[in-house]
Amino acid sequence: MKDGVWSGEASYTYKTGDYYVGNFKLGKKHGYGKMVFVNGDIYEGNWQGGLKHGRGKYVWKSGAVFEGNFWLDKR
Repeated sequence: MKDGVWSGEASYTYKTGDYYVGNFKLGKKHGYGKMVFVNGDIYEGNWQGGLKHGRGKYVWKSGAVFEGNFWLDKR
């Protein structure tokens, strides 16, 4: 954290219980990282401005998997 803003590599647990480990830029998830959601879903891949963006893998709690490209949080 620099000047109260997350930048660089870090891990963070949100108030919801979701957990992120990876890169931040200007306080948002940016670059490569892994998000583990409290509901059991997991996303690992690229982020841009806090959104899933670029190559990534999303695994739902049910075991269903999507691996491919994301565009501004959409697959």
